[in-house]
Amino acid sequence: ARYAPSGHLIYAQEGMLKALPFDPRQLKALGPAVQVVDDVSVEAAARAGGSAHYSISSKGSLAYIPAGSASMARTLVWVDNQGNEEPVVSEARPYLGPRIAPTGNQIAMRIGEGDRSTDLWVYDTLRATLTRLTFEGNNYHPVWSRSGKRLTFTSNRTGEWLLHGVPSDGSSIAAQLEYTCS
Repeated sequence: ARYAPSGHLIYAQEGMLKALPFDPRQLKALGPAVQVVDDVSVEAAARAGGSAHYSISSKGSLAYIPAGSASMARTLVWVDNQGNEEPVVSEARPYLGPRIAPTGNQIAMRIGEGDRSTDLWVYDTLRATLTRLTFEGNNYHPVWSRSGKRLTFTSNRTGEWLLHGVPSDGSSIAAQLEYTCS
């Protein structure tokens, strides 16, 4: 689930996105959930758990990948508060896991399908450009830095799943992050 500025928890359930009025201070639902979108793409292995391909910006814009196509070619769409959809990009590709930058004008995502590697890309909505950030291994779960200048993600490029980081503008290659757990 993700908290939206409208005061709702947005979550996936069986390919649908639902909005639950929620008070984050009291950690309490304020009413029943309502269906927002009914055809969101979800990971096949996680369909019951709801690992859906959507993201919400800090200003409340919702982007998601529609389900329903047998092929992996998909489009990205913006959805406004009235449920109106507008395509983000015109080219259909195997987009997965979109994440909107804190600035709201970039979207990080995976592009790939099946057993082929999946690389991270960033779409700049102001310039209408798509920039590839990774070139090896499988790369998942991009997380934006607060400034929107870097992405952290998991990758198996070395044979094991480790955290990596990369500038969101593609100005240098991704590198494994040094970290310790205590």
